[in-house]
Amino acid sequence: MLFYQVGELFQSYAVGKSRRNITALMDIRPDYANIERDGKLEQVDPDDVAVGTVITVQPGEKAPIDGVVEDGVSTLNTAALTGESVPVTKAVELLTGDNIPLGDRRNMCYMGSTVVYGRGKAVITSTGMNTEMGKIATLLKNTEEKKTPLQVSLDQFGRKLSIIILVICALLFGVSVFLRDEPVMNAFLFAVALAVAAIPEALSSIVTIV
Repeated sequence: MLFYQVGELFQSYAVGKSRRNITALMDIRPDYANIERDGKLEQVDPDDVAVGTVITVQPGEKAPIDGVVEDGVSTLNTAALTGESVPVTKAVELLTGDNIPLGDRRNMCYMGSTVVYGRGKAVITSTGMNTEMGKIATLLKNTEEKKTPLQVSLDQFGRKLSIIILVICALLFGVSVFLRDEPVMNAFLFAVALAVAAIPEALSSIVTIV
């Protein structure tokens, strides 16, 4: 039982750490969006920005929402979304075709992308959970934990092995009491100790950790 509890503890810690890391990575949206009013830039809450609004992105800032470039040329680091290690240039460009990969959409800026160079304007196309980052967060939130085929097989093997061990322990208990005339309590404790030592309670957890 001790090994089982230790195995479950390590497994819970690993899962919890992974979830915390994912949450930290997803929490990359800036606290404001730049909107030009009367020739001046104003910082507003991204949640208050509607689709169709024009925002301004500047070097050193992160794009707060998804949008299509309307004016200017900027270089953005989109590694958090596309995995590209090299910043890409975003500019006004007409793209043709369906299902264009995110990395090839040169006229789009996405939430969480860092502006490395250049200043530009973009028309908001999606906000909140409708952005590409929001869609990823939704998928992670709705993902259910499932055991791997190996873990399922090990659990089935462990159950079958446990049944066999219990049968053997019962036989040994009967032999000790009826054939060897040992005290019932001694025979019972021996059978229980043998079952606890032999049954692989944390087999799948140990294999996962290893």
